[in-house]
Amino acid sequence: MSDYGVYVKLVNEEDGKEYNEAGLHYLLTNYVFNPVKTWIDTKRVQTITGDFNGCEPFFFYSKYEEHDPEKIFQLMMLNHKIMRPLETERLAKHRIVSFPPDSMLLASDLGVLGRLLAKYYSSYGFIAAYAVHADHNNMHIHLVVDAFSFKDGNRFSIPYEHNKVQSIVSSFMSDHEDLLRRDCRYREQREAVYYGSELRYESVPVSGIEQMALNRKKQML
Repeated sequence: MSDYGVYVKLVNEEDGKEYNEAGLHYLLTNYVFNPVKTWIDTKRVQTITGDFNGCEPFFFYSKYEEHDPEKIFQLMMLNHKIMRPLETERLAKHRIVSFPPDSMLLASDLGVLGRLLAKYYSSYGFIAAYAVHADHNNMHIHLVVDAFSFKDGNRFSIPYEHNKVQSIVSSFMSDHEDLLRRDCRYREQREAVYYGSELRYESVPVSGIEQMALNRKKQML
């Protein structure tokens, strides 16, 4: 757990979960890109309509198709066929980055971070797909990372991976917290989404209007 309450989970290692056949890899990719989880924010006031998902790098297909789990799966399977045709076990890595309910982050914010994390993995030679899930109070990013390098075919290995991912996330959160403090428009846009103008939630004892007033009062003290 980071200083910002963000949890980075290496699913394979923590849960003992392996994707030892193409069918399991396929199911994982389609779960991560499930439109029920990625197209609609069911927990905050406003809905999301963007495709906050993608893949780095994305060879051969059009850039728009990086939102298609079928194409992403085909790309990773093609990489396996070229680089490690005899491998049939441990085909993918699954990572989750989860944020606290009061983080004031929007799905679009996490889309930017998801892209940064996918580029981090691709810089080591591994195809990485990401998607933002906004169907829980704790919004989170799922990542599916290919187990074999598209550069040299080596099996997945990144020294101090967890620490490096945590560092990327902490830097992102630090910038976000700084904007919340000094950019009124940035903060109020997020307050409107989290609290609504008048709506109240079980976990939020005040309305959006009341919360904005409290925040301004705190800044004046």
